[in-house]
Amino acid sequence: MFLGCAQLWFWFVLLVLMLGWLGLLLVLLVVLVVLVLVAWSLTRASREASKM
Repeated sequence: MFLGCAQLWFWFVLLVLMLGWLGLLLVLLVVLVVLVLVAWSLTRASREASKM
């Protein structure tokens, strides 16, 4: 598990070095969008459950 995590960090650092700060901001933006979508779907599901 730890080995895979270390490998993941290695690839992440490599990606940041290749793309630069612009790539890092892009990745953060994608993560933020995914989190917002997950939160929205969860709130919608709970709202529909409370309606029933």
